Amino acid sequence: MSPGPGRDPQDAGARFATTLRARRLARGLTQEELASRTGLGVRTLRELERGRVARPQRNTVSLLAEALSLNGRDRDDFVASAGGRDGSANGPAGRGGVPDHRAAAPGGRPHARGVPDLPEAGPGQTHSGQVFRGQHAQGRGTFGQSTPGQAVPGSGARGRTVPGGGMPGRTVAGGDVPLPLGASVSGTARPADRLPGTARRPGTSPAASPSDVTRPGAPAGEALGTGVPGGGLPASRVSGRGVPARAAAGTTAGEVTPTLPLPTHPPLVGRDADVAELLTLLGGPYGAELVALVGLAGVGKTGLAHAVAQRVAAAGATAVSVTVTNVSRPTDIFAAVAAVFGVARAEELVDRYAGRSALLVLDGIDRSPKAAVEAMHWLRSRVPAARILATSRQPLAGEVPGAVDWRVEPLDLPPPAPYADPAALRRVPSVALFLDRLRQVRRVPVADQEVGAVAELVRRLDGLPLAIELAAARGRVLELPELLSRYGHRILDLAPTDAGGRGLRDIVAASYRLLDEREQAALRRLSVFRGRWSLELVEALLDDTADVEAILDRLVGLGLVSVRGPGDLRFRLLDVVMDFAAEQCADHGELRDARLRHAEVVTRVAVRISTELTGPGSALAVSRLDYLNSDIRSALRYTSVRDPVIALRLAGAIPRWCRLRGRDVEAHRLLRRLLDDPRTQDCDPLVRAVAQVGAAMLANAHGRGVVELCVTEEALEVLVARGDTSAELTARALLAGIWQAVGGAKESRRHLEMMLGLAIRIGRVREIGVAQNNLAWHDIRTGDLATAARRLTAAGRRAVEAGDARIRALTQANLAEVARLDGRFDDAVDLGRRAAATIAEMGDPTHRVRALGTLGKALAESGRPDDAADVLVELAEMPGGAGMSDMITAYLALGRGDRTAAARAFQSAANLLAGRADIRDVLEALTGLAACGEPEVRRRALEELNGIRERAGLALLPRERALLGERPLPERARTKAPGAR
Repeated sequence: MSPGPGRDPQDAGARFATTLRARRLARGLTQEELASRTGLGVRTLRELERGRVARPQRNTVSLLAEALSLNGRDRDDFVASAGGRDGSANGPAGRGGVPDHRAAAPGGRPHARGVPDLPEAGPGQTHSGQVFRGQHAQGRGTFGQSTPGQAVPGSGARGRTVPGGGMPGRTVAGGDVPLPLGASVSGTARPADRLPGTARRPGTSPAASPSDVTRPGAPAGEALGTGVPGGGLPASRVSGRGVPARAAAGTTAGEVTPTLPLPTHPPLVGRDADVAELLTLLGGPYGAELVALVGLAGVGKTGLAHAVAQRVAAAGATAVSVTVTNVSRPTDIFAAVAAVFGVARAEELVDRYAGRSALLVLDGIDRSPKAAVEAMHWLRSRVPAARILATSRQPLAGEVPGAVDWRVEPLDLPPPAPYADPAALRRVPSVALFLDRLRQVRRVPVADQEVGAVAELVRRLDGLPLAIELAAARGRVLELPELLSRYGHRILDLAPTDAGGRGLRDIVAASYRLLDEREQAALRRLSVFRGRWSLELVEALLDDTADVEAILDRLVGLGLVSVRGPGDLRFRLLDVVMDFAAEQCADHGELRDARLRHAEVVTRVAVRISTELTGPGSALAVSRLDYLNSDIRSALRYTSVRDPVIALRLAGAIPRWCRLRGRDVEAHRLLRRLLDDPRTQDCDPLVRAVAQVGAAMLANAHGRGVVELCVTEEALEVLVARGDTSAELTARALLAGIWQAVGGAKESRRHLEMMLGLAIRIGRVREIGVAQNNLAWHDIRTGDLATAARRLTAAGRRAVEAGDARIRALTQANLAEVARLDGRFDDAVDLGRRAAATIAEMGDPTHRVRALGTLGKALAESGRPDDAADVLVELAEMPGGAGMSDMITAYLALGRGDRTAAARAFQSAANLLAGRADIRDVLEALTGLAACGEPEVRRRALEELNGIRERAGLALLPRERALLGERPLPERARTKAPGAR
């Protein structure tokens, strides 16, 4: 076979050598393995890969194509690179031949990089009939790069074709897919010996780099055009792209030459702010010279870098891209950089871009870090005006002076359920990305009622773009609920639908392998955390590990640990990393010890934080426990089975937080089970006593405190004996409330007076205010509203002095109730609104129900039914609010003259409130029932009312006596009721 006109046999051999080597590496074969498959000799294969065979025989090419499993267009391109008749003729360019990259431009000078001057193509047009069809996964640089000879619409390459052997008239589906060991067959920078304007030393092989030729006077071994030791290699080690700037071929120094086009990408979703920030960081005379986008694979580094480059190019500056591979050497990177910038040697960039704006994207520098760092050092020292935007899984700051690490985070997530506004959810970046990718595989649009399932899925996927895309690809066969149920709890199983692609487990495993043994062990143990955690928690968990800060810095740098939000509880593992690390922890037999250690650490922290749930720091303490919620639950689930004593300590420390968060029923059930567990009977009595007080607090929150009354009295004796004054104050306040609910006024007052004395003795200002607030109930019980108001005002001052906003709000709520009982409804409404708002903000559902009840009753009694109805709507959404809702409904019915409806509501309220709330609320309901009910109902209500007054020593207030009207109480009730007038 003889070469066609205008063709260089050695040039053809170099092109086939590059293609053959890339294809072999793509199949993961050694030269010996490929030779064995084809029946060729290893020496023959080596000669082919060195470019020493200008025109290989057809049979040889066919055997190689079969052994490499090439079919269709891949096979045609492979044969064409060998100069065969399949895919290319032997004629000159324009008749099927490969254009001579040394064709002369007007004036006799060679075209720069062999790019001929072509007329401008219209929008969307390309020359020679070649069309680029690129697609790129969000956040991954795996698609969208053109093959040699393609024109790339929209990339600034209109009217030019990139040399390299494309077939005229053929439509090429582009796809610069990373190959094993990093070899790329798409957009590969040409070997340095093929760059225009270079000469080959006699006797050198066609594949040898001209940079092997040393400059006169240059040190031995220094490559011409690179300024670094060593010679160039075929640039299949590095693939390059850029955005061309229009200029005549053969430009002189200072002029801009055409550059290779940048990879094309679909529009990024949710990265506008990131692109703007990076442009600001890189721009201006004081902009960063080198910025490294760092993060976990699949987070979107490559896509973000190329989006920035496209914006730079759109502004008129030069922007190019080079992909570093696993086998790249500094000379490979220099050759690729020279190729994408359109110069023969990298050293020409010194004059060509002196003072001229340019951006170089170096993608994947962590694949060959030493080579990349050496190349960047040379470029920054010789071409200081150029900016470098690198992507890497590992941080660069510290390795290269002046480098700035910019961590790429996953996409923003939707808020937790419930989801009210589908339109707002669709605008959330992670949801928008999923919907966009789902449209590519499913014709039916996602309905509004399905958007909630999408939000749940992307939350589980942590907003990781690769994970979102992999899940969306499964939407071809799976419905959204199926996606959520199949992959919501095993996201590591998400993998590409095409064979050979990398799944989530692969990308996490790749980063895991970058860690040393000590760092891997730390990551495995960190997998037991389920929420956010702090450096303090990590140090406690890894107490036997030295230099925890350095390990955490390494994990953050690799993107395995996410850092979000202010405060110390800002670290967390992405779910995909957590699941992988947990698998590794189990495989190493460390999971049981790690979970037990985790439970001990969480218990110690929860016990400390629980002491701050009262006082000025209560809001912060509640917030910290909220952040630890997932870890508290995980620790309780594990230790309640494996080590119930630890579980009892943990559960006994958090009842106040559980009550504030409305989890009193669930938490009480757990504590009761742990207290009854035989394995906890012999533990420290103080631990059991504290846990018992907590169980009573939780039971009282949902109206079942009486079931814990006796055992809590016994626990109080233990606390007194052990001298735990804080727990004793809590227990006495709690017991006073339980006795008050069941009508034990004498016992309730005794506990409150002892609590007040103890608080005064040890100087606990807050507890003094609590005791005074609760003692005011006894003033109301006897009908002394004026004394109750004075005592509550004093209690409020104590709360302000102690800095406890919650106690201050509770005193306001009680003052509102006193004002209502005294008939001052405007004052009651004003105080009630303020108290209810403050308590709602703090998240105390039990006391919020009481505050709303006072507000609603005051509104109903003062003739404001519409406002009272609004309160009923709020109460309807709260557990335990039914009794107060019935009281408000009764007063509304009474206000419109419907005594029958009022009687039904009062009767329902009395039944719901009995034994579950303040006994005085029951007395009020029975008074209303006696006033509105039929004779038989009235008689029973009066008897019950009489009994309550005798047991609890309650006095009827003037308003209640007026409500009864001509229905006075029996003589016995009038004479026995203390304080009755």
